[in-house]
Amino acid sequence: MRKDSENRVHHEGDSTPEEAPADATTENAADDVIAEDAAVLKDRWLRTAAELQNFRKRAARDIELERRREREKLLGEFMQVVDNLERALGSEQHEHNPWHEGMLAIREQMLDLLKRNGVAPFDASREQFDPNRHEATGEVEMPGISAGAIVDVLERGYEDEDGTIIRPAKVIVAKAPAG
Repeated sequence: MRKDSENRVHHEGDSTPEEAPADATTENAADDVIAEDAAVLKDRWLRTAAELQNFRKRAARDIELERRREREKLLGEFMQVVDNLERALGSEQHEHNPWHEGMLAIREQMLDLLKRNGVAPFDASREQFDPNRHEATGEVEMPGISAGAIVDVLERGYEDEDGTIIRPAKVIVAKAPAG
């Protein structure tokens, strides 16, 4: 119980007509603040969840890109070994030589390994020079052959199964006659 200035007795929970609107206004204001805080927190949570999802997607893309780069690097080094083996095999003809036949079998195994990993050599001979598929290491004037035609392949090119060039073919290109 409490007494006000006029010595009236008031019980807990009783309110005077002047007190009722103030308590209701305060309660409504508190509800508004709570609702506003909840909206801000929900917005922050949604943004954080979206940022996390975007981070996960970026991380997955980065991991896939790095995996692809490492794969191409390793396969590129392996392709150099195949090139060297082919140069050694092409330097002399060793028909019916067991060593030569064994080296040919090893070369086929290496090419098969590349194929199983989605990489295959492509034939650049008889093509027109395409900077997306070929790397010109030299030009030579050749009568009767159009400019830009590939006249010699120094190293085969390799492409992925989706058509992406893993390594361009190193070629010699015909140039237009001087004059």
